Amino acid sequence: MSVFLRKEILLYAIALRHSFRNRQGTSCSSCQKLEDARLEKGLLRPALSLMSGVPVPTIAKFEQQYAISLVSYVALPKRSGIPMQ
Repeated sequence: MSVFLRKEILLYAIALRHSFRNRQGTSCSSCQKLEDARLEKGLLRPALSLMSGVPVPTIAKFEQQYAISLVSYVALPKRSGIPMQ
């Protein structure tokens, strides 16, 4: 396996382990859109959690602190039908 390919695989693995985070502390448009859409549909976080399979604390952390794993970020709109973009 080439060195380049090993580096690409390593970077991909690191990206999967880390969370998306808005490091400047500014508003996150995807986070706000998720919360707005959730509230517009009259869903509480536990209901969204059941629909998406993403734990309630993870949803709360995303909406409040703008941090989420790649797996959860993909699962939320895919399983719940709530667009993130």
